[in-house]
Amino acid sequence: MLESMRRGVGAGQYQIRPFTPGDLDQIALRPDFALEWGVVGPAKAAALAAASWAFTLERGPNLGERQVLASAGVRLHRLGCWGAWCLASDLDVRGWAMVRRMSLALFTFLESEMGASHIEFWVRLDNAHGQEWARSMGFVETGLASSEVGPMRVMVRERD
Repeated sequence: MLESMRRGVGAGQYQIRPFTPGDLDQIALRPDFALEWGVVGPAKAAALAAASWAFTLERGPNLGERQVLASAGVRLHRLGCWGAWCLASDLDVRGWAMVRRMSLALFTFLESEMGASHIEFWVRLDNAHGQEWARSMGFVETGLASSEVGPMRVMVRERD
């Protein structure tokens, strides 16, 4: 899976590649992600992303002309427990499908090869779309939590 990230996996003009440090600053964030970005702050978000296994979705015909659309990844919290994250622009259906497909590949790799037994994805309580998206990737609701961006629904994907 990581080798396919190095080569780049594309669909049309979309391209998925490994995350690089400046990617988050280039995303024209959707309003819900912009709210979170504004509260968390670029420095903290960048530190989180830098400590992650992550990928970036971009679109454009040629290298140097591509627009960064989304970045997502996972970060180790403690042995066997990972946290998933995503920041995105206003993607079309194909863009979300590509982010979902790559996220699922990353989760499967963590579970099968790294022994991950628990992956958490916190979604703002008022973000029904985000919660539905997490459910589509096998996450279930396990409770509520507070964070600097407000009340969050804790979604968990556990290996059987």
